[in-house]
Amino acid sequence: MAHIEISRAHGLTAKKAEAAAEQAGKRLSEEFGLKYRWDEEALHFERPGVKGYLHLGANSVRIVVSLGLMLTPFKKRIQEEIQRNLDEFFAVGKEPSQ
Repeated sequence: MAHIEISRAHGLTAKKAEAAAEQAGKRLSEEFGLKYRWDEEALHFERPGVKGYLHLGANSVRIVVSLGLMLTPFKKRIQEEIQRNLDEFFAVGKEPSQ
C-alpha cells in the first residue's frame, strides 16, 4: 500500500475553502468514480483501491491518500495530479468558480 500526503497554504475564507473542497470532491466523483462525504472539516473519499481525506485548516489544506496494490505503480502520476488540483482549487488569491 502506498501513501501520499500533501499540504498547501491557502488564503481563502472558511466558506470559500469549503466551496473549493466541494468542487474538488465533485471532480473526483465525476472523473474517477470516488464517493465522498463531509465529516466536520474533512472531506473523506474512497473507491476500490483508493481511500483518503482532505482536511481544511484555517490557512491550509492537507490531503492524505492511501493507494491499494493495483494503483501503487501509479503513485507518482497520482501525486502529480493531486498537486495540480490543489494548486488549481486552493491557489492563494484564487476565487472558486460557482
